[in-house]
Amino acid sequence: MTNVRTIDDDPDLTEWEETQLENDLRTYERHLMQQEIDIPEGVERRIYSRTTARTVKVLASDSSWNSQDVIKNIISAQTLLAKELPEIGWLVEGIIPEQGITVLGGDVGCYKTFIALHAALSSANGQHVLGKYPSKRTRVLYLDEENGERVIRSRLLKLIRPDQQCDEVWFSFFKNIKFGSPEWATRMEKLIKDLRPNLIVVDSMVRFLMGSENSSEDVSKIFEAIKPLKEKYGVSWLILHHTRKGLGAYKSKDDLRGSGDFAAFADVVMMINRRADGLVLSQQKNRHQEHIANIFLQVISKEDGTLTFVARRTEEANADSLPEQCAAEILRILHEEKKREFTTKELESRLVPDSFKRSAYHEALGILIERGSLTKQTRGRYFLASVTEKPTDII
Repeated sequence: MTNVRTIDDDPDLTEWEETQLENDLRTYERHLMQQEIDIPEGVERRIYSRTTARTVKVLASDSSWNSQDVIKNIISAQTLLAKELPEIGWLVEGIIPEQGITVLGGDVGCYKTFIALHAALSSANGQHVLGKYPSKRTRVLYLDEENGERVIRSRLLKLIRPDQQCDEVWFSFFKNIKFGSPEWATRMEKLIKDLRPNLIVVDSMVRFLMGSENSSEDVSKIFEAIKPLKEKYGVSWLILHHTRKGLGAYKSKDDLRGSGDFAAFADVVMMINRRADGLVLSQQKNRHQEHIANIFLQVISKEDGTLTFVARRTEEANADSLPEQCAAEILRILHEEKKREFTTKELESRLVPDSFKRSAYHEALGILIERGSLTKQTRGRYFLASVTEKPTDII
């Protein structure tokens, strides 16, 4: 049996290239082990990496390497508990961690770009995001492959306030950036090194992908490219991503388009859902702390053409949103259990009275019927409709 032990030292390799090469070496080693090929000690082989060809020394495996070298890479629970590790820092409290990845998902027309631009402007000025969540003063790089200069400019004009400066928000438009490309990895590293942003916004992820968004291998290449950049340069990422169409109005992190790796790799996942009187921004994953409470947003268009988000107080929002919450819970249950139909009593027994009052439950059914998410065929029997919201020009 053999093990890939060392590669020729090359000072010209970027950190991204080293990571990619190491991944190729591990793949090569697995291939050797599966084929049970024994290569004499000291024989050199060529690995044709996704980045470049490098000479690899393959050394015959031995018990001393397995017991001595490997043990250096593991740690006991006692040692781990004795370590003094810094607490997680936040660019935007509870939403965007320092050196972390936040995914912002939602349907077409749910203000993803508006919210991302608002977060960029607020954090660049060290102001509270959505009027509630403190941010650190930040330099922002906004990578746009979906909207273009005209659209982004019009939205900035709607969002920017008199007390905000925008000299710390930088944009890249339609550069055909592909994170899985070695060429673009090198360019991105140089750009980050020169500009030194604290936050990079990606709008939207599907435009930056090489290959299929349904392929976990293709998706993992994106995060393999991002990881060394965020760790080496201390940069955080806010990634906008679309949801799949249909299957009702309420969307969870499981409804993000493509591979489940999008949610798996993220530190935080925020989902936007529309409701009759505004938007609900819900945190459905947070690797570092308890989930923050749902954020209820009203989108207010002023007479001067500007737009603002008003985050309503949790107590006030909860008081009149129980039917909405119940409606969202009904859809979540149906989607997770892949149910297409149910009776009134079937779900009532699960939701009433532990989670909701009976009146909220029946009002929720009415809300879902009005929206077209459910149809009522006979008394007491409901069917889940396939709903696709009509695209709008908001985003």
